[in-house]
Amino acid sequence: MGKEKTVSITDLSKEYLHKFLPFGRKALGYEPIIVGGWAVFALTKAEQSVDVDVLLKSEKDIVKLEPFFEKHGFKKEQDFKGNANFELLLEEPQEIGGIKIESLVFDIMTKNEKNKLHENENIQVPWTLALEHNVVVDFEGTKILIPSPEVLIIFKAKALCDRTFDKYKFLEHMRHKKAFAAKKDFKIEKDKRDIKSLVNTGKIDFEKLEKILKKIKFKEIYERTTEGLIKSQ
Repeated sequence: MGKEKTVSITDLSKEYLHKFLPFGRKALGYEPIIVGGWAVFALTKAEQSVDVDVLLKSEKDIVKLEPFFEKHGFKKEQDFKGNANFELLLEEPQEIGGIKIESLVFDIMTKNEKNKLHENENIQVPWTLALEHNVVVDFEGTKILIPSPEVLIIFKAKALCDRTFDKYKFLEHMRHKKAFAAKKDFKIEKDKRDIKSLVNTGKIDFEKLEKILKKIKFKEIYERTTEGLIKSQ
């Protein structure tokens, strides 16, 4: 597995995202959708991200991206759901918010993954929402495709809900409880800041947001999760 020289992990992540985009377009024959923290940054210009989250149309497309990651020394792992991640070890671990970061990760999701809510698997926040509702935005001179502001804030609320649930469900089973809780708290707080940043853009159509929330039966949990983060509209 390759290792990278010490450089800011967020700068390194952004650099690889810029390299990945033209390769991905050509290899896939369509524009991959960037979700997660970098999508929020592209829309808000507020806070950069550590990992890169990419949505594809089919799990069969993952193999088309492998030459890029192999070239740059990333190691592949694939889960039973069909999703994959590609990890690159840093030459030296870095600290962000008191959390040790040892690698850069590209998480690859596909539209067939149902993205079930951890606390209630009967509720899904499907990745297909990003295929139905998306926008092209400028990413430092490069055009990228991201979920619409309404879908992006739903994805962020779902991630926040899952991480909060996981923290308390699995904490008692963890050998290194303090480290586990700290890592969860780091991502939980980042999700909260991202949600606030999205609202502050003024680009969210709250009527459209409510329609999507009702359609996927996520409205109650969304409101509970974002309580205190979003002022009543």
